[in-house]
Amino acid sequence: MERYRDRVFSLAFRMVGNAAWAEDLTQEAFLRAYTRLGLYDPSQPFATWLLCLTARLCLNALRDRRVEEERMERAAKAMPYVPTLEEQLYERERQRTLQRLLLRLPAEQRAALLLHYT
Repeated sequence: MERYRDRVFSLAFRMVGNAAWAEDLTQEAFLRAYTRLGLYDPSQPFATWLLCLTARLCLNALRDRRVEEERMERAAKAMPYVPTLEEQLYERERQRTLQRLLLRLPAEQRAALLLHYT
């Protein structure tokens, strides 16, 4: 199997674009090849079978990752936004500053602004 390692890794890396992930998929490809060796047709080139197995493994991994990312995005969108403590403090201070500035304005201007923005 060592003679095919570089080819399998190269294919996995080109497909997933991440060396660590490609290394994991390379190991998984060899494990699957070993456990499914009975499915290999000796009249065909072994490298072709192994690389086909690797390609399918990579495609499945990419699909699974995309599905997981979409699930996480939906979950994040479903959660209500909760501002951080820092954001809450900033907003409170902003409101106080705005209130002080509004109180400095003449009553007519203050009323016009309040009517327009509320």
